[in-house]
Amino acid sequence: MFAKAIAIAAVTGFVAANQAPVTKVADEGFMAGAMKGMMLTNEHEMKGCQRPHVPDMVKQAESMLPMLDMMAKQMNNGKEPTWMTQLKESEHTLALFAAMTLEEYPGTEFCRGMIMAFEGRKLAMVVAGQMFTAASAALF
Repeated sequence: MFAKAIAIAAVTGFVAANQAPVTKVADEGFMAGAMKGMMLTNEHEMKGCQRPHVPDMVKQAESMLPMLDMMAKQMNNGKEPTWMTQLKESEHTLALFAAMTLEEYPGTEFCRGMIMAFEGRKLAMVVAGQMFTAASAALF
């Protein structure tokens, strides 16, 4: 379920990048920004790029996470499921993905690519960790 959400967010981001308006500022492009974003070590290295505005709809969804957490614990005999822990850890990243795809981003395509790649790398690490854990359990 979590992997599907990440895949949908990635596809939506690439579709949104292709539908962006043409700007008059010299722009290196989405893929150049994505390549740079994959190599960044922290978000302070994104100089000159504006952070996206998180829409109210996404903020409302974030405010419902404590209720979802409570329901998940009740359905799991008082124990928090691992997917809920991962969802809470990835909350900020998913909110930025939603902001980049649901609203018009005022920056350049280079900045859009850099932000999406930097944040997407975090989600990829969560998925890779889960796949490694499942593979290890199956092999040993």
